[in-house]
Amino acid sequence: YVWTRDVSFAADLALAKLDPKRTRQSLQFKLSAARDGHTPGLFVAQDTGSGGSWPISSDRVVWFLAARHLLDDPAFAEQVWQALQGTLAQDRAMVFDAQMGLYRGETSFLDWREQTYPAWTQNDVVPIAQSFSLSTNVLHYQALRLAARLATERHDDRAAGYQAQADALKAAINAHFWRDDRGMYMSYIGGDGAPYDT
Repeated sequence: YVWTRDVSFAADLALAKLDPKRTRQSLQFKLSAARDGHTPGLFVAQDTGSGGSWPISSDRVVWFLAARHLLDDPAFAEQVWQALQGTLAQDRAMVFDAQMGLYRGETSFLDWREQTYPAWTQNDVVPIAQSFSLSTNVLHYQALRLAARLATERHDDRAAGYQAQADALKAAINAHFWRDDRGMYMSYIGGDGAPYDT
């Protein structure tokens, strides 16, 4: 068994170059059909997190950060394209907040609650579930950019739509996460857009 985020970050950092065959196999292990048995498509599996599994944790799109290094295999590239379509559509419907222009979800990479969130969230994970994190939104941005690229290569009409979503998400990230008073980005913000101070 391998965690989606762990193998994906490892692959992006170096593993895809060191052992592409095993990395590809590990990534393929994290793909599946929808659990409900009737929603069509291929989806990336979501790890559990501090606040719970999907949709509270929504950083499964980190899988695409890894997969983009292994697209020289045509069969795998087609799986990536299918998974992009299904996963992005599902996340857009379930975790995207149109008013904020951001995807909800807890932080990625630093995802252990005791290391990332205030101590009081130990007994109340609702604020985590309602929050928006910089890292997870950046991962969605990267996935959307990859979707635009692969759609363009396939002469798919959705390329412009994916690119427009990526551009809008980038603008929302800069608008909501940047703190002028501190000269840096916030790691995460509350469901109402307010920054958290730990």
